[in-house]
Amino acid sequence: MPKKFFIGIGGVAGCGKDTFYQITKDILQEEGISVERLSLADHLKEDLRKFIIDKFDIDPTNCTRNEKDKIRPLLVAYAKLKRETSRGRYWIEKVDDYIKTLSITKKTLFMVTDLRFSFYEKDEVYWIQEQKKGIVVHLSRFEEDTDSEGKAIKSTITPANEEERMHDPLVKVRADYKFNFPTIDANDDQFMNNLKPKIKSALNKIKKDHGHFFN
Repeated sequence: MPKKFFIGIGGVAGCGKDTFYQITKDILQEEGISVERLSLADHLKEDLRKFIIDKFDIDPTNCTRNEKDKIRPLLVAYAKLKRETSRGRYWIEKVDDYIKTLSITKKTLFMVTDLRFSFYEKDEVYWIQEQKKGIVVHLSRFEEDTDSEGKAIKSTITPANEEERMHDPLVKVRADYKFNFPTIDANDDQFMNNLKPKIKSALNKIKKDHGHFFN
């Protein structure tokens, strides 16, 4: 059976979780490692897709940022209720069921791009670290500026809502790796090229510690 390894990516909205996944995928596929994206939120959107299309004429699986902002309170409320009634397991089990449908024929890294909770005993961090025997990576993103005296200052992007404010620190404290990347002002291609060496350096630390999979 092909080797499998799991990485859960945590951090507040806009910190670069999807970017970290995409660049990691580009790097590892050049080395012959297949990389699969997993998302708990994908299953949330699919759960509510029919209802939201019917009531709001918005497809949560394919909408603009403005449309997403309009339906975000509904998505957050539904996700929270399902988490509470299952003690954090509902969305995890949705993803596990999805994994069972996949046909894996080569060494594969699974990356969960939206790991947000470590509140219940067997929550998302527990799932990755204990059940999947994987690792949790917490990301932060900072912006560089100067103060009134011309001194360089860094400001880390803050949580988008109260849920993130409460839960992101709980994920961060249990994360196996913590990386802090700068905001890079450039067009998409240049942005990815500028960030790639920084993510490659972070990835090398992970590969060194988990040679049983990467080597």
